Amino acid sequence: MWRILPILFSLAAVGAYIDWRQKAATETSGPLNTQISIDKDDLELLVVGDFGIGNQRQLEVAASMEDWCRRSEPDGIVLLGDNVYMDGVSSVNDPLWDKIIEAPLSSPCLRSLPIYPVLGNHDYKGNPDAQIAYSKKSNRWHMPSRFYAVKFNDLLELVTIDTNVFDFCFDHNTCSLDFLRYKTKHKTTRFQLIMGHHPAISSSIKYPPTFQGRVLQELLCESDGYMAGHAHHFEHRQLEGCNAQILVVGTGGADLSPTKNHSESKFKISKHGFMSLAASKDGIRYRFIDSKGNLLYDSEDKSLQILSNIGGIR
Repeated sequence: MWRILPILFSLAAVGAYIDWRQKAATETSGPLNTQISIDKDDLELLVVGDFGIGNQRQLEVAASMEDWCRRSEPDGIVLLGDNVYMDGVSSVNDPLWDKIIEAPLSSPCLRSLPIYPVLGNHDYKGNPDAQIAYSKKSNRWHMPSRFYAVKFNDLLELVTIDTNVFDFCFDHNTCSLDFLRYKTKHKTTRFQLIMGHHPAISSSIKYPPTFQGRVLQELLCESDGYMAGHAHHFEHRQLEGCNAQILVVGTGGADLSPTKNHSESKFKISKHGFMSLAASKDGIRYRFIDSKGNLLYDSEDKSLQILSNIGGIR
């Protein structure tokens, strides 16, 4: 009997894994790898997660993004999952597309920007394949698969992963974890940032560390950093043991999450807003802007970092 138990446990684990993988979105709307040509030497993206809440706070974040867009002329928008609360969309014709995505991002400057999204846990409560298929309907929504990569010249590559079904099958064209491993081992741009919905690590009290996060921490040192939402606060820290930067931007309008004190954090604050990611040959600059347009944090401005560390910003 005791000899049979390990076999039974192994079979149960395999069965659970197969069931988990069957939940993965399977739609494709384009190639996994895309090359974007930009006619300048630098790049700026507006980044926000947990944006699709459909409330006044979301509209205020969108208005702040529009104001920044007019002054800075960025090159795209990154959505870090939970694009449509509470239960995703049912199809490409769901009226929530207009209410939650199109209307908030249709202001004069924002409406010209391409959108690079990932799937969140709330998106999986609906029809995640519909979010991929929406790429065929919208000329600005770019989600060719549940994981994909976008290169901006030779400057920056965004590698998006599906942390809801963070699977492996030894085929980087089929499974999210294999795709991530392959991309970090074959870096061909000056900078490479990974983006998914669930944080690798954060100071959030509400959202404790996950299995996906622990696996990610083992892989991220091959890249320049990782951006995520899910935890509803701003945070910037450096991953222990390497130079990979960890950014949490789950600040698009959902109820904010309390945070714990962590000495590893360069900055953290529970406020609504978005992040500006500016890349040039000299490095990547991260700035947190709240829904009122206030600059909360600048990775190149030590005075803002000191103010946060001594308690001037909470």
